[in-house]
Amino acid sequence: MDEAPTPKTDAEALSLCHRLLTKAEYELRLSRASASSLSDSVFAQPMSIKSGLERVAQYPAFQFYASLDLKMFGVLRATFQTNGYSDLDRWNFLRTAQTALGGMTAAECLLGHHAAEVAELTKNDRDEVLLDLVQEELWRLQQ
Repeated sequence: MDEAPTPKTDAEALSLCHRLLTKAEYELRLSRASASSLSDSVFAQPMSIKSGLERVAQYPAFQFYASLDLKMFGVLRATFQTNGYSDLDRWNFLRTAQTALGGMTAAECLLGHHAAEVAELTKNDRDEVLLDLVQEELWRLQQ
């Protein structure tokens, strides 16, 4: 999978993962993807955000990064969908800094970027923290 523009620093890499891609940028990534990648649900049904008066779809860049934890992203995506929440609700959660993640966002964690206090946890424990945050977000959205 093709990543967003090559970052010069770690901080820049993290900020690029929160970028929204245009339809043309998404199609460029699609055209460069390997045949096996095209069967991934991310390419088949990418998360899209409709914004502006014209309601033009844009695509969060992080979901096309090669380092994306596809299994966890799929669980997170299904949890929001089965509870009736939109891609916009999910995107708002994914790009919000979380204290439980050491100030990182869920999108950054799905790409393998973790604050020091979270990095020392096992993968299973990190996934549990993320799923707990998802449940808190769903509860918040229901209020």
